Amino acid sequence: MIAPATKTEHIASAIKVFKESLVNVYGGNLPVSDFMDTLCRSCGTRLIARTHGKTQNFLNGEGSCPQCGTKAYGVYA
Repeated sequence: MIAPATKTEHIASAIKVFKESLVNVYGGNLPVSDFMDTLCRSCGTRLIARTHGKTQNFLNGEGSCPQCGTKAYGVYA
């Protein structure tokens, strides 16, 4: 734990690059919702919010975006 923390700007830059090829990319334990939440790949609606080790699920009963209906693949139990 001697090395300094990675700068938020560097993580944001990496996330931008990774999102060009990957669907869901997360920035770890940074207190920025854009780095932690799962967003709909079609309309950008927040599907799963993560804060301080807790999650809140906004998906509809079919595991889809409540705004546009796009399927969010995963296990939501």
